[in-house]
Amino acid sequence: MDWSRVTETLVGTLAGGFIALGSWWLKERLDRRQTAQAWFEEYFLTEGVDALRSYFMVAELQLVHLLGVESPTGADLPATPYEPLTRVVRFLDCRGLLAVAAALDGVRAQYRSRAYVWDCIGIAKMVGGELDELRRELSAYTIRKKSDIHRLAGNPPVSQLRAKLEAGIDDRIERMNAFVKRHPEAAG
Repeated sequence: MDWSRVTETLVGTLAGGFIALGSWWLKERLDRRQTAQAWFEEYFLTEGVDALRSYFMVAELQLVHLLGVESPTGADLPATPYEPLTRVVRFLDCRGLLAVAAALDGVRAQYRSRAYVWDCIGIAKMVGGELDELRRELSAYTIRKKSDIHRLAGNPPVSQLRAKLEAGIDDRIERMNAFVKRHPEAAG
């Protein structure tokens, strides 16, 4: 038996096997990254941030239209998109968005006053602008696996956007509540 030939064959077979396993592993890893990125872009960006941004844009337009009506009885605002709202609230941990949705639901249910509608237009415009900034920021990120989402929400630029959004919402909701306290007739 020629041991050199056996060794050559064994080394060749093992090297070929390692190359095949390595290329399979690399392909699987790249496929997982692409799948995670596609999921992130669809689930959080397209069906989350973009859908919520569209809602606030339509709400703003409908509220502007409401101001032009002589004696409105209620705003014809779109229904709150709860799934996108939930995705963005959970991702950002921004409960203030729920207060904004509640304020807009209040206007949809019953017209209040022109000043209150102006406040609602302002808050819808402000939240929409912040969601645009968030979209631009998140579009720059690449995730490798779905669990990267948790770290992404804690990144300084995203955290700063969240803090800015929360502060803006808190300020505007506080002013809107103060207005309703001063003018209870505006509450319906």
